[in-house]
Amino acid sequence: MAGRKELVARIAELSESIATTGRMEPNAFVMESDLTLPQIRVLHMLNSGPARISEVARAHGMARPNASTMVERLVRKGLAERVSDPNDRRVALACLTEKGREAIGAVSHSNYEAMEAIASVLSTDELELVADALEILERGVRRLEAASEDEIADEGTGSRGGTRV
Repeated sequence: MAGRKELVARIAELSESIATTGRMEPNAFVMESDLTLPQIRVLHMLNSGPARISEVARAHGMARPNASTMVERLVRKGLAERVSDPNDRRVALACLTEKGREAIGAVSHSNYEAMEAIASVLSTDELELVADALEILERGVRRLEAASEDEIADEGTGSRGGTRV
């Protein structure tokens, strides 16, 4: 049985192989709009609702000025807009425009078509295994996100593991 490091390396290698096969290519809208993968990730985040620039930065592991620049580029492309926070007028929120929602719809449709093509050559049993494995990976991502949020909260309060620093 393979060890943890070997399994992680195998998963990373397989993920890279899948991502670079050409089957997961962006659709025409993404190509024409000249969107980067980080911009698409921000659009996906904003699809869940308006977000502060600081939330965009934290969610994507970037500095606030970089997140602000990225949002500004999305605004210039007509995919997002800045609005005042109704609870605090000093705070600007980024949110999707109709064109931004259409972009996310196009990206999601493209991803679905790519998955559908791959799924067409897999059995139902294989698809169940893939779905189960992806659900496990998603749980891992959620746990990692929760741990990161806890660390950020601890840094903000000056505490570590419940004790003050």
